[in-house]
Parts: sequence; structure tokens; C-alpha cells
Amino acid sequence: MNEVANDLEPLRERLFDAARAHGEDPAAGPILQVFPEQRSFEVDLRLGLDIAEALDIELLLLRPAVVPDGTPLDDSDPQIVGPHREAVEAVVDRAEGRTQQIDGVVRLGHSLSSLVVQGAAEHDARLVLLPGQQPTSPGGAIPEDVAEEIMASLGSRSVVYSPPPVSERPSGVTAGLAGGPHREAVHWFAGVLGKAWDLRASMVHVIDSEAGGGEWDEELSRLREEVAVLQDADVDIRAEVFEEDDVAEALLRQGRDDGSLVVGAPTTGRLKRLVYGSTSRRVRRKAPGWSFVVHEGQLS
Repeated sequence: MNEVANDLEPLRERLFDAARAHGEDPAAGPILQVFPEQRSFEVDLRLGLDIAEALDIELLLLRPAVVPDGTPLDDSDPQIVGPHREAVEAVVDRAEGRTQQIDGVVRLGHSLSSLVVQGAAEHDARLVLLPGQQPTSPGGAIPEDVAEEIMASLGSRSVVYSPPPVSERPSGVTAGLAGGPHREAVHWFAGVLGKAWDLRASMVHVIDSEAGGGEWDEELSRLREEVAVLQDADVDIRAEVFEEDDVAEALLRQGRDDGSLVVGAPTTGRLKRLVYGSTSRRVRRKAPGWSFVVHEGQLS
């Protein structure tokens, strides 16, 4: 596998392309990392800081304080908001000694998804990190259906991440590359992780061997051309195309040695048997190491 390029600028450029296309200031927005209740956040914080340092942008922790319908939304109520602010301050204090800028905010509301989407828009977030299932701490994960709803509503790229039972730095990054709308985001995020963790990365195209037919011959040829393009891209990543009966199991097997696996968010389209939908969900649930589900966002 080829080493990820050392130059940070190509990674930053890929992240900010969509914002520039809409006339926005790409330097304005931070990485927004959601910090739910009942989440220890030690492993999460390291991940957020690593990515923020790789991209050289601020990390902003968002604590969504969800209250029952009918409860007045009073941000000044110390009994409701106070414990959340203390939790955020404690996590920010843990980052002392890291070079990257970090801050935290508490938002009060009746809906988790609305709080995250509104918070991302308010702070012009360039990337949103959503915590998924954490084996050592079952609480504090954003439910899968809620996470997918949030990702589909955001204007920025977003990632649902799930750490492994034992938090060890992976030995590499494997990314499952499909032909859908999240392909570029998956490629980009694999490069970001490679830079953040100083790892090598590889892209994997998996075609369901049961599909067959001329359409798949044509698609295989197209994907091989994409491999050549990726090898010439700013983030230097080796790519491989192969056929398997079970796309999800093939990706899990490929990512097992590396210890981290990146796939695109659920989607539909012409290439229905490529990585999408149930495949990304299975990867997220069964990955033995880190798993990352990436959504392109609405700007691009």
C-alpha cells in the first residue's frame, strides 16, 4: 500500500470545495463532534482532536441536552443546563496539552436530531462527528435511525464512528468504495484518517459476484479506471477491485487486519448491489475494529 501524502492542503481543499462553490468562507467552520449523555468520551475526544489536528481546524464539542416535550427551553436554568456545561468543561479540560483549539457548547431542545442539525448550521461546521455504538459503554450512542436522519439533513460532511472494544490505534485504514454519492467523501475521509493516525490506507471496490452480466463487466472496467485516477489523486491511496458473494463480509475481512474500516452511508441508485444500505449497517455493527460511516452532505 502507498503511504498517505504528507501535504495537508489537498485534504483541506477537498473538505472545503463545496463551501467555496456556495460562496462561503471555508476557514470559518470547525469540526463539530456530538457529545451525548452517558458517554465517557475519552476515546471520542482523542479521535476528534486527531482529526482536527490533521486538518488544522477547531474542534467544537456539542452537548445536546434533550428534554421532554412540553418542558420550557430555558438555557439559563442551572438545574437543567448546569450539569451538561460541567460535563463539557471537564472534557475540554482533558484536552490540555494538545495543540489544537477546542471548545464546547450546550444546546437545549426536544429533539436530538434537530439540535445537531441546527448546531451544525449555526456554527457552519465543516465536518460533523456522530458517536455510534461503543462496546465498553453501551450508553451514549446515537441510535442508528437517528444518526441516518441527521446525516441526510446536514449541509456538511458527516461521519458516524464506532470504536472497538479495546481502544488500540489501527495499523491501517481500509475504505469500501462504491459508485454512489458518498464515494468522494469516503475517499477523502480515509485520507484524513491516514494523516491523523500516520497510517497507510487502501481503497477497496467490492462487486457482488452474483450480479454478473455485461453491466457488471462494464462497471468493473469503469472502477478499474477509477483506481488509476485515485492513484494520481492528492491523497495517495492504493485501490483494489474484486468480486465476492457477500459485499459486507468481504469488506469486514479486508478491514480486519487494518483495524479500521470506512464505508459510505446508506444510499440507493443504479448500482444497487454495490456498497450501500444494509451493507454499511452490517459493517458498522460487525466491524471488530474502528468503523466509520461517511455521508457526503448536501453541499456537494
